[in-house]
Amino acid sequence: MRWGIRRSHRLGIALSGGGARGFAHIRVLRVLVEAGWKPEIVTGTSAGGIVGGLFAAGLAPERIEALARRIGWRLFMRLDPNGNALVGTDRWARFLREAVGDVRIEDLPVRFAAVAVDLDTGEEIWIDRGPLVEAMLATSAFPGVFPPVWWEGRRLVDGGVLNPLPVDVARALGATFVIGVDLSWVEPGRTDRRFPEELPGPLLVRWLTRRARWSRTLEGVFRSVGIMARWITESRLAQAPPDWLIRVPTGDIPVFALDLAPEIMERGERAARAALAGLEQAMARPRWLRRFLPQAA
Repeated sequence: MRWGIRRSHRLGIALSGGGARGFAHIRVLRVLVEAGWKPEIVTGTSAGGIVGGLFAAGLAPERIEALARRIGWRLFMRLDPNGNALVGTDRWARFLREAVGDVRIEDLPVRFAAVAVDLDTGEEIWIDRGPLVEAMLATSAFPGVFPPVWWEGRRLVDGGVLNPLPVDVARALGATFVIGVDLSWVEPGRTDRRFPEELPGPLLVRWLTRRARWSRTLEGVFRSVGIMARWITESRLAQAPPDWLIRVPTGDIPVFALDLAPEIMERGERAARAALAGLEQAMARPRWLRRFLPQAA
């Protein structure tokens, strides 16, 4: 391993959104860290902002995976008491606070920013200061499903609306070599799994059976958003490509398929291991050359 080359760069990683697909980020980080690639800068959108925030707070990937295995539908089975969305996030917020406490982003051991969108102005917001838990809630506040989060007088929602894979944010924070992790890719021959597979467990099934109209509506919403996110991701990658792109083939998995966490993490691990050799070679190239050579694994 050419440690001199690595030391000459400030390594950043940009983690994309994707709901439950975000479980893949945990194993990607684990593989990279075990191979000696520990990011100094982490940016994330939605699920990527949650996993990235936990990592930036100093939690080892193994610890994040242990937390992920405790995530279940009971954390999201309460209606929003204020009527601003379908699901309340009080239990989810408590779960995150138990993991990281009341730490502020500016006090984290790893530089971090989460991407959100101002619901009223449509502006892209980079949250790089303030309470970490609030940032993680804001970047993952899927419009209509989870309530907006107030931050410095703004109502913020999921950053995937504008920037699903925040490579540009990592560069702005000072990264000289950026790894992008995209969860929207679908392997050729695979088709999207249908929405009912997103509803594991009798409790949730009963809850949504009484709201069958919601179930049908959400299926259309999530499929449409998934298509939109793929196109936005490709557009943003063309404008601001990473130095190395890891594509995890999870685009066929429903965004709320929490029951598929083991499979999702396994896909993330396979993609990361396949990327290691090319990653070493890419870092050895001058940046101007990286723009003209294949960047994806």
